[in-house]
Formats: sequence, structure tokens, C-alpha cells
Amino acid sequence: MKHFTLYNLIIALVVISAVSCTKETIKEDIEIIRDTTKRNFFELSQENISLEKEEKTISIDITTDNTFSIKNESDWISIILEKDSAKNGVFHKIYKLIFKKNESETRNATVIFEITPVRTFSLRISQRGRSLGRITDSLALVAFYNSTNGKDWTNNANWLSDKPIYSWYGINCTSTGMLEGTARVEAITLINNNLSGTIPKEIGNMDSLKVFSIAENKLNGEIPEEVVNHKNWIDWGPSYYVAWQKNGYKFSNFDRQVEYNTSEHGKVILLNKASRSKGVNIIITGDGFPSSTIGNGGEFETIINGTMDNLLETEPFKSYKEYFNIYMVKAVSRQRYISDPHYSRDTYYGITLMDVSRVEISGSLAIKQKVSSLIGFDISNCTVVMVVNHDANMGCGGKNYNDVGYAFFSYSDSFYKSNKGYKKHDGPVHEMGHAFAGLADEYAYGYSPSVEYLQYWQENYLTLEKNLNKSIQSDPKKVPWAHFIGLPGYEMVGVFSGADFPQFYRSEQKSVMKADASWFNAVSREIIVKRIMELSGMQYSFEDFLKLDRK
Repeated sequence: MKHFTLYNLIIALVVISAVSCTKETIKEDIEIIRDTTKRNFFELSQENISLEKEEKTISIDITTDNTFSIKNESDWISIILEKDSAKNGVFHKIYKLIFKKNESETRNATVIFEITPVRTFSLRISQRGRSLGRITDSLALVAFYNSTNGKDWTNNANWLSDKPIYSWYGINCTSTGMLEGTARVEAITLINNNLSGTIPKEIGNMDSLKVFSIAENKLNGEIPEEVVNHKNWIDWGPSYYVAWQKNGYKFSNFDRQVEYNTSEHGKVILLNKASRSKGVNIIITGDGFPSSTIGNGGEFETIINGTMDNLLETEPFKSYKEYFNIYMVKAVSRQRYISDPHYSRDTYYGITLMDVSRVEISGSLAIKQKVSSLIGFDISNCTVVMVVNHDANMGCGGKNYNDVGYAFFSYSDSFYKSNKGYKKHDGPVHEMGHAFAGLADEYAYGYSPSVEYLQYWQENYLTLEKNLNKSIQSDPKKVPWAHFIGLPGYEMVGVFSGADFPQFYRSEQKSVMKADASWFNAVSREIIVKRIMELSGMQYSFEDFLKLDRK
């Protein structure tokens, strides 16, 4: 139908004025004429409705010059035509929408008003409900509180009170749904909080739980199957954050045998071949990794390759890459995770954690023999980088254990999964400083050595501090790095308090050996290069060192 022009409208108004008797009639007729200028239209009074969970009735208005059908596939919505009128081909309809009370989760629906299959209009409806997931979380937390003697916890603030769950001590919830009361519990953190008793099976029902940190308590018994089979079990870092309890407490079923397949065991891969001199050998292997993690570029291989890249991206290893033979040695363990003070596990090398930061190295001769057997030569004067599978964040290293340097650091299944592979970090670099070059820590411990130790060091510092990155001397002319002080390009080198102990000094403010940077300082780089030259049978030259170091 053609639209009226302005001229047509004026003529029509004149005609209407002539035949109409009242202003009200004129106004009504004008509205009718205006409506006829908008043909093939559909007006819906609202397009979105948000409801609480209670029963509700709402009316909507529809004005259109089309016939239409209504499609409603939601059994909790009833639609009743309340009023129907038409004038001059324009339909006015009022529908009453009745929404049932929502006894379940938040739900959504769309009511479709269809003029033709390709021309439709939508009314979107959302109704809040009871969060069944939140109810599941609440029931699990109550069971956990009762099963672990919550009344005796060190801190049980707000637990089992009428306050929001996110305010209960040690509980974190998702940000979504916080205002609506549907937020889910995603973290339970109750480390060293005097929990005692057992873990209830209801924890396994908390499908949004990403963190379950209950270490250093007094829990024991069996871990329920529902908990062990939780989709985030490995992500929780169970070897520390769940299983590591106080002395005398442990879970009877935590250490399980895993599938044992030796097809990859003992395979040696040369990752980097030396192109200068006879080559300096670095061997990277791991303990506590079951066969399911090894082979076909799996977790084990990814971690080992990532560790090598981590080292070779750090100076001076980067600039001296051509001096190194770097080997991957695959070792399959019968159980996941290395041993610790609470659990003795059947792993290939038998590495054992003494505490959360160190491993027992008294068995270094046995480790040397096993690595030598797998790789096929005596590993004396080699450096072994041992990646241990455990959730305790640990690292330690030393240069000379039965003529072998050892760098130990943890890279657990959970860390691997959370980073979706290998993530570069400073652990292996720091420990390599200890293992390869005998570098000392450059952070100060929170205690002092004995008077006898300090006196002995003062009397023998020239011998003890040869090729060392710390000094008991504060005089810039007496420290082992005196030749760097004042040298152009090395203005950062000086004498700074704190290295191993408060009475010792270091050469720079920051360094990977101080654990506050990702690089070795100048004197540490020189000591490492001296060691490379020594092991490769080549002569060290300070001038040659500076040429590469200043690049």
C-alpha cells in the first residue's frame, strides 16, 4: 500500500474537519490516519523480562497490522489473551503471562511471535531460582565441618552461621552469582588450622571446587573415592595440599600403584650436541613420573625440554650453548610423586623430600649409579638436573656429591596442568647455579652462623672465596669481584650486605641467586664460564669473557 504524502494528509484533515463535530473525534481520526501510514508493523511493549523465583503475572501489549502466531515451549509460562481490539486494520492485544514459581536453578525462555517463518519477534525471559549447586556446596561444607571437628579448629569464623558462605573463614566463591546468591564455592583453604578426623565424601560433589588446601592438619583415614575421582583432583596438588598432614597422620589409601609400563624407561635423547671442545655434559631426568606421563611428547618430555630451554635462555648458558651436551634420560616410576616425610613411594631414583624445601641427598651415590647405568657412561664431573614430581614447591642443589653436581626442583602434575604445559621459571636456573658452579645463595637467612664459623672464614677467606659469589669482606679491594668494580658497563657491581648470612656480602643488588631476578649477576656469570672452560679443557680468559658478556 502506498504511504500518504504530506499533501494527502492535509487534504484528509480538511475533509475530516468538515464532517466531524467535536475536537475529540478529530483527534481520534487523525491518530487512525497516522496509524495507516505505518503498514506491516509490530510493536511489543517489552522485549526482556527479569523475574525473581516467586510466581508472577505480567501483562504485555502488542500493536500490529499483521496476523501472528505465538510459540511458547516452556511449561512454566502460561499465555492468556486478556484483551483484543481492532480498528482500521490495526490490532491491539493484551496478553497476560503467568510464570510459575521456580524451585530449581535459574532458567531462561524465549517466546516467539511469528508473522512469517522468516519474520519473528522475541520476548526473552529470565527467572532466578534456587541454586542447586550452591545447596550442594552448603551441604558438603556442613559435612566437612562436622567430619573434621570444626568446633576445635584454630579459626572457624562464621562457619555454620547465617552469614554468607563467602564470609566463612577459608572459603572463596565465584564472583558470578555473588549478588544473586548463586555463587559457587571454588576454594577451601584451611592449611594448619587444627583440622582432625576424616574427609567426607560430600567434598566430591563440589564440582566448582578448584582449590582444596588442607595440608599441615591432623587428618587421616581413607580419602573417599568420590574425592579422589573429582575432576580437579590433580589440579588440587594433592601430594602436598591434601596428603601432607602433621607428623603421625596420613591417609591409608593415598599412595596407589599406577599403571606401570617400561617401554619408555631408559631411553636417552641427545637434546643439544656440543660443537666446541669435548663437550660439557648436562643430564636432565626426573623422578616420580609414572609411565602415563612419558612418551609421545607427553608431560615428562615437555617438562624436560622446557627445563633445557629455560637454562639455555639464561646467560651465560645461552652464549656458551655450543659447549654443552644436554641429554634427556627417561625414568619410569611405579608410583606418582616422590617420597616425603609422610609417604614412602616406589619411584625409580628413590628421591625423598626432607621437608617442603629440600630433598635427602645422602643417597646421591645410588642416584649416580642409576643415571650412569641408563645413560651408558660414568657421570662423574657431569651435572644432573633432577625434576621431581611433587606439589611441594621445593628446590635445592650442590656442586660436588660423589663428583656429580645435582640440581633438584619440583614441577608437579598440577603445575603442569595449570600452565597447560611448561612455564619458564627461575627454579632450575637458581639450582643450576648451585649444582654447576657452586654458587652461594645471595639472600640472607634469618639467622647467623656460629662465632667459630665466622672466625674461620675470616682467617681463610682468600682460599674459601676463590671463585665464589659471596664474601665476608666489605672492603671493595678485597672481595673476589674487585676486578669488576669500576669497570665500564659494570656500574651495578659493588658491595652489598647479605649473602647466605647477614655478615656476608654480595656483588649486586639483584640476581637469580638472590631469588629476586631471572639473571645471574656479573661475578656469577664469570664463575660459570670458568667452570665451562675447566670442564671443556680450554683456557679461561677474562678478556674473552668480557667480549661475550658485553654483547
